Amino acid sequence: MTLYEQSFWRQLDEFSSLQHNGPDARNAKHDRVSVNPTNKNQHQVAGQYQYRLKNGERVERGELNSKIEAIRSNQANTKILSPMDIQYIKKEYQIDLTDDEPKELGNSGMVVHVDKTGIQKVYKLTKKT
Repeated sequence: MTLYEQSFWRQLDEFSSLQHNGPDARNAKHDRVSVNPTNKNQHQVAGQYQYRLKNGERVERGELNSKIEAIRSNQANTKILSPMDIQYIKKEYQIDLTDDEPKELGNSGMVVHVDKTGIQKVYKLTKKT
């Protein structure tokens, strides 16, 4: 019997034992908290259920802006904003983005400024230094 077959039959026995409350039910591999504790990035909560509290309200992961969250969690220092990102910032932070001066996003330590070095103006989000 190959290693794959052994693993398959063992897992099938554990599963059927779990269903029928058999002797192996407590030791079933799929019932353990973590299969391999040395794994990197072993999330106990699935990404779709992760959230953050914003003004006392629970905001799901999909409702947040990925560029703002990347800078907030120190994954990046600068991000170029798309028109959709600019709309999100205007709606959520109630700020008027002008070309004259950089605007800070609340007390988050992030600044939106306009980069006019190219042909067209580009809005950038950077971490405040």
